[in-house]
Amino acid sequence: MANSTWPKEEINPTIYSEDIKWPKISIVTPSYNQGQYIEETILSIKNQNYPNIEFIIIDGGSTDCTLEIIKKYEKYITYWVSEKDRGQSHAINKGLEKCTGDIFNWLNSDDYLEPYALYNIALGFQAPHTKVVSGIKRTLSGNKRNLNEPFPLVGSTMEALSEPSYAQPETFYKMDVVRKITPLTEGLHYSMDLAMWYQYLLLYGIENVISIKKVIVNFRYHGESKTVTGESNFGKEQLLIYQSIFDILRSPQTSNNLIITKSQIIISEDEITQAIHLGYFKMVLKYKGLFSKKDVVLLIQKIDLKALGRQQQLELNEINFTYTASSLIKTMVSIIGCFSKNFYQRILISRFFCIIPPN
Repeated sequence: MANSTWPKEEINPTIYSEDIKWPKISIVTPSYNQGQYIEETILSIKNQNYPNIEFIIIDGGSTDCTLEIIKKYEKYITYWVSEKDRGQSHAINKGLEKCTGDIFNWLNSDDYLEPYALYNIALGFQAPHTKVVSGIKRTLSGNKRNLNEPFPLVGSTMEALSEPSYAQPETFYKMDVVRKITPLTEGLHYSMDLAMWYQYLLLYGIENVISIKKVIVNFRYHGESKTVTGESNFGKEQLLIYQSIFDILRSPQTSNNLIITKSQIIISEDEITQAIHLGYFKMVLKYKGLFSKKDVVLLIQKIDLKALGRQQQLELNEINFTYTASSLIKTMVSIIGCFSKNFYQRILISRFFCIIPPN
């Protein structure tokens, strides 16, 4: 648990050994009317006392107390501006244009870094060939403080590409890598970080990504956060990203939502296709309670069953049956299933009846 005085209390700067060349870390904070939170954001960066920091705030023309707070700490901010923009992705892109560091991430104006976060991230990048360092986040919701598990950096690139979630706040990139997978797509308002991550995987794979068991960031859930108010939109944008990857595979040019090209991708088309179909399946599990019935069925219809294992196929078939079968068919299956105590037999019965089209 974070110290109760943080982020108001400074870290002792003597932890930064003079024997280490500390890389410049660039942090961009996109902001709009988050005056009740942004002071903690600023202090959590300032009070790291990191010796080589570049801190940029891009405000979208806030009308609350945000500007007053920014001006209060202006001498600790490398660059800031307050003017109307086209949304979060545009704001981050504007900040990136000002960045000159070796390492990059953005920190939203309602979140704040953990003590020693930048120290631990910088040490993670000391390992040779490291391109990405990811830690742990603590989620804050009201009075609840939950420590999340480290982002699951799975064993294969394809498995990572199939994951429908991404741990942006606690994940930092080498800047030379960021330049190849940005600017962020302004048309994506929820999953632009996922698009960035998928492009990284397509260009570099998972091998040079390091996971550290250190808390890096405190991530807030509140009534106005996009994570709370638009959760299903993350899934809808993920579908757009997957479709954009398919568009790239079919064309040597970039797609509307991604900037990489087919010639840059280091993974085979077959592997990518299989990973995306597995990703569709994981999306069904994640979003079936958030998407409309129609959208769940359309998502299921995208899936090539050959990309799934047997247990996954059976699970998908059960979901499909729930969403598409008529009430009469469900009753018949329920009655027949009562005579079978074997789970797999009941699934097979359901699967047989799934060939009957819905009402």
